Amino acid sequence: MFRYLADLLGFAGPLCISGIVDSFNNSERNTTRLLNDSTQPYLTSHDFLKTAYVLAILLFLALILQRTFLQASYYVAIETGINLRGALLAMIYNKILRLSTSNLSMGEMTLGQINNLVAIETNQLMWFLFLCPNLWAMPVQIIMGVILLYHLLGKSALVGAAVIVLLAPIQYFIATKLAEAQKSTLDYSTERLKKTNEILKGIKLLKLYAWEHIFCRSVEDTRMKELTSLKTFALYTSLSIFMNAAIPIAAVLATFVTHTYTEEKPPSPAQAFASLSLFHILVTPLFLLSTVVRFAVKAVIRT
Repeated sequence: MFRYLADLLGFAGPLCISGIVDSFNNSERNTTRLLNDSTQPYLTSHDFLKTAYVLAILLFLALILQRTFLQASYYVAIETGINLRGALLAMIYNKILRLSTSNLSMGEMTLGQINNLVAIETNQLMWFLFLCPNLWAMPVQIIMGVILLYHLLGKSALVGAAVIVLLAPIQYFIATKLAEAQKSTLDYSTERLKKTNEILKGIKLLKLYAWEHIFCRSVEDTRMKELTSLKTFALYTSLSIFMNAAIPIAAVLATFVTHTYTEEKPPSPAQAFASLSLFHILVTPLFLLSTVVRFAVKAVIRT
């Protein structure tokens, strides 16, 4: 509920900006109309709400309420994530204390796997809960943004929305590849830790038979595979950042170019400023889309 209220109040900014710019453009005409109109000597409620000073105050109050509700939603999500991590750690430690020594000695549960469960897996689930509110907030932001853009620019706004929709599968593909690369990196890291622990446990035997070079080569091979997976992860991360920055710019260019050619006139200053603000709002869900999908996939894998 806090997140929904914060997202809805976020759209008050573009509407107030559009009204402020439009009021400055029409201030002289409205003053002349009020002076010549003897039937309405007083300022009506409609004209009062279209005043630039009133809109500026409403914009200030909307921003304060938006940040308040947003911080409240972050607090609830972070508190829930920390509680979940604490509960999972307690369950893991309770399970470890109940394991027999044969499980560890026969390799059914290694120290590397336990370390990954405690240090990595629980943190991934905690971070998923931190980002979880974006799963239901992003559709609301995108739908409301497209509706307001259509109200401001007409059918040309649908072109920008189409650009976002067409490029969204690319972001999803990159996010899934990121999850796969990170999963393989964790697998190689677990294997490397397992081999390192085996070397440390049997260091005397390895020194006695001069097998250290063989085992070191095995660890280095696993490390090279881990580095290759890390390079793949860095590549897909760069592509994700590039797509997050390029999609809003492409949507803005497509919308304004289409509006100029279809309407045969450029958008007014009020339309331009409000549209840029709306596209700026759409940047946040687009920027977080790949991250949220990646953490959601990793959370499903961890569970």
